[in-house]
Amino acid sequence: EILDNMADVRHLGPTHGAPSEYFENEFRDHIVIQRQGGPMQLYQTYLYTTTWYTGPGILLSKQVWGDTVVYELIANTPVDDGETQCWHGCLYKGSAAEATAEDKAAAKEIQAGALEAFGADFNVWQHKRPAIKIMQLKTDGPFNTGRKWYSQFFATPEDAADIRAEINGV
Repeated sequence: EILDNMADVRHLGPTHGAPSEYFENEFRDHIVIQRQGGPMQLYQTYLYTTTWYTGPGILLSKQVWGDTVVYELIANTPVDDGETQCWHGCLYKGSAAEATAEDKAAAKEIQAGALEAFGADFNVWQHKRPAIKIMQLKTDGPFNTGRKWYSQFFATPEDAADIRAEINGV
């Protein structure tokens, strides 16, 4: 269900304080991409993100608001039934070739904010049961396509090729 977030346009506002004004998913073989943008309440600005999974466990996200550009990395792997281990980090480009004290302080603040936003997902996951069959509205994102994309990693190479042929696209 961690990967469901790639299709879950409706969780961005209530969970992360960044409701989407535009949202799309693209499925490209072993990569799934989420593009979205909308007002970011925390920084009172507009947030643009391009987030992609390369395979089922490595997420990269480019986030732009104003002059700020942040790259977020999340790696996750299941370790037991219902238990996943995650690693999280951010890259922030400072104002100069060599990081100033202000750049270092901004990087720490951005890392803390990104980790808090990621932690908000854990608050949801901790209190929910598995959703094997998804109950959704037409305005929700493409959950079933995301889950079909994920299934290729548990399929034979031939079946994975068929899955990719079926779902590739925006």
